[in-house]
Amino acid sequence: EGVAHGQIDVAGASFGGCVAMQFALDHGSLMRRLVLQQVAGRGDPEKQLLARDWMADLERGRYLSFARSLLHHNDAGQRRWLNDIIAIGSYPMVRRDLDRRCADMAASLRAIDGFDVMARLHHIEAWTLVIGGQRDAMVPSPLMQETAAAIPRSVLVLFPDGSHSVQVEYTVEYGEALRQFLAATDPHAQTRRGEILGASV
Repeated sequence: EGVAHGQIDVAGASFGGCVAMQFALDHGSLMRRLVLQQVAGRGDPEKQLLARDWMADLERGRYLSFARSLLHHNDAGQRRWLNDIIAIGSYPMVRRDLDRRCADMAASLRAIDGFDVMARLHHIEAWTLVIGGQRDAMVPSPLMQETAAAIPRSVLVLFPDGSHSVQVEYTVEYGEALRQFLAATDPHAQTRRGEILGASV
């Protein structure tokens, strides 16, 4: 599964999507299918400034400040007090190794600061699925649409009420979209079901 004629299927979400895109650009001959989940070929300038604030919080060990801001911006429609509870609830998971975990998260944010491969995406030859939510506050849907438009053999699937946690909000439909894409001989010809909004590019 996922390997055909020496080629592989690669999927990446969020930070991992940036890695997957870079891999596709550097090692395109190895790729059969590429799945880009909740990610775009470049960052939104406003969100990049926000990410720098998060880096500063993490570098100072201010995990709760980082977690609260991240959750509030990930799903602005959710009640702030609930996001605060979720942030506080996550603290015990990082408390025992707080310094290392904060440093690791800061390093991840730093690695994608200024990430922009939009001008190179036309070199990706693999069939590509760009999938995400229309109300993703971290990766705005226009950027996902721009990314799909820049990749020659791409399929775009956006979920109408999906946030940056769209795979949790639309678990069944999300999994079905992935299954259909990976199984299709011609992904452009795949059918889409339910609430999925899809557009071939």
